[in-house]
Amino acid sequence: MNIFAESNYRKILRDVVEERKSIDGKFNFQSIGEFTRISKTYISKVTTEKAHFNCDQLCAVCEYLGFTEIQLRYMMLLLELERCTQKRWKDILTRDINVIRDKALDSTEHIKAKADQVSEQSLRDYYIDPMNQIVHICLSIPRYQREPQRLAADLRLSPSELRLIVERLEALNIVENTNGKIRTVVKSIHLPKSSPVYRPWRNQLKLLCMDRLNRDARTDDYSFSVTFSATPKARDKIKADFLDLLKQIENTVQKSDQQETYQMSFELFSWTEKKS
Repeated sequence: MNIFAESNYRKILRDVVEERKSIDGKFNFQSIGEFTRISKTYISKVTTEKAHFNCDQLCAVCEYLGFTEIQLRYMMLLLELERCTQKRWKDILTRDINVIRDKALDSTEHIKAKADQVSEQSLRDYYIDPMNQIVHICLSIPRYQREPQRLAADLRLSPSELRLIVERLEALNIVENTNGKIRTVVKSIHLPKSSPVYRPWRNQLKLLCMDRLNRDARTDDYSFSVTFSATPKARDKIKADFLDLLKQIENTVQKSDQQETYQMSFELFSWTEKKS
């Protein structure tokens, strides 16, 4: 489970233990108690929210569960928040918890493609026009590598437009042309949300996708959108579930041959929640 989707350290422990127990029946409060030297009865009281761990006890339990340093820090902050009574300090703890959670629930932390594969300036030049990215990915497909001119017709670009994009990708060292055959040098690039070109790129890509869907609708096109009411906690859980799915999707794509280029988008935002 992704612990950062939860804000109660005792529920996290309960859920993690249940998850591990479903995989290995020998994993239980007894085994935790033997490792941490905390009684099985007390561990049970904590997970049923009838008692609290102290810092040393929680650290020992997290060590047994194999939590990373950032997961341990997150759990410690949640423990301190639950035991704190002073509003000012609770506000500071809440802020620190949200910083860790937001970073942990960012897609950058869950996929292998990284922004540092290219320079900051190259990243801006690449994403300033979303068609650069589309052509780049298309050029990973063998038929377009051998005959780049076929891509112009399939993307409804003029030959001169395609040539300019390919030349731009070559200048950025993202693709290279060897005897008329295009080879992708950089396989994948990730644009972090913090980048100054993120919003312009996102808006242009949306318009480009809408134009494609409206202009050239196909029977196998699929779109999904839903508006629902829930809690911020449920929102975080949905986001965490999607990030887990994102890892699976990336793995599937990496194992697949390059035959066609697809677009997949997912958005999750609030119409009503006030900015923090």
